[in-house]
Formats: sequence, C-alpha cells, structure tokens
Amino acid sequence: MYSMLCHQPKNRRLLSSIKGFTLIEMMAVMMIVGVAASMAALSIGSGTRPQEIKNASRQLYHSMNLAFEEAVYANQQFGLRFDVNLDDVDPVYVYQWMVFVGEEQRWYLTDIEELAEQKLPDRLIVEIEVEGQRVVIGDQQKNEEDIIFKVKKKSDEDAEIHPDIYFFSSGETQNFVISIADEEAPDSKFRLVGNLLGQVIFKRPDEDDD
Repeated sequence: MYSMLCHQPKNRRLLSSIKGFTLIEMMAVMMIVGVAASMAALSIGSGTRPQEIKNASRQLYHSMNLAFEEAVYANQQFGLRFDVNLDDVDPVYVYQWMVFVGEEQRWYLTDIEELAEQKLPDRLIVEIEVEGQRVVIGDQQKNEEDIIFKVKKKSDEDAEIHPDIYFFSSGETQNFVISIADEEAPDSKFRLVGNLLGQVIFKRPDEDDD
C-alpha cells in the first residue's frame, strides 16, 4: 500500500475512499466478532456452572463410598459433618469426615487424605434431612436423641462436635437426603439419598425421588 501511495499520486483520492471503506468494514467485523465472543462466553459460563455443581456432588458421593469401605475395614464409626466457611468473601459450605475414637470417646477429623475437608462451590443451596428431620448446617447444639455416640468433654468449655450423618462399621448408615442446587436454579437439585442398609444413590435433577 505504501508503494502505491508513493508511485500513483493520481489515484490518491480513490485510494483514500477505499481505505476509509475498509476501516469501517473492519470495525463492523470487529463489532460482530466481539458480540459473538460475548455470546459464546455467556453460553460457556451457563454450561460450566451445572457441571461444576454436578462434579462437586459426585465427589461427595464417592467420598461416602470410600468412608463406608474405611468404616467396615477399620471397624470404626465414621461421620459426615457440614459447616459454613466464613473465611471467604462469600460464605461457602464445607464438609468434613470424622472418625470416632472409642477409647477417648471423641470425634476427630480423619487423617485419610482422600477424606480431607472439601469446600463446595460458592452460591449454593445445601439442604440436609436425616431421619425425616431437617439439619441446621453449622449448628453445634444437637438434640440429645440425635446423638448416637456420646462425647466425653475435656472441660466444661470444650465444644461438643458431632457428625450430621453417621456411617457405621457394620456398613449401615441413616436415612438421609442431601440436596445441592445453584442459588440461581433452586429447583434443579442434585440429591444423595441414603438408607439404613448402607445404600447411597446419586440422583440428577431430572430423576424422580422414587
């Protein structure tokens, strides 16, 4: 283009008009590309969020199966406890696996790496129901009838921490339902359903309760 401008001064007006037209055309193309990219980003964003929640629910489901195996193999009582992590900008749910040490009559966080504390994605609705009763996540004050393994406190100020759901060394558990959903789509729930026989079923939002 530079050589054309230098050697063909008679066509400068024509070239200027062509150059201006090309610039407008390029701007129009860039605008179209920008809009398309924005739409693609929104589409991808809406697609990854459900997958993120599904993956987190699946991970919890697999950890339950592992906890069952460990409970039976080690002949120990395991427990699953949910809490709210307030350290982040937005509070998020976490869950912890605990093991009951009979000699000390206390619950401890398990040192099994695969059962380490896990943080759920933010902006979730998590609901837990055990034996038909709703569990208040993060509440340390358990009803006496809900406590299966009594804890021996070291002092009066020592807090009693109990699991929300028990996984017994016999391979059994409690009747429970854990529902996990996006705040933006509260009716689209992933559910983990357990029964007294130690069976845990993973249900997608499109699956019935039956």
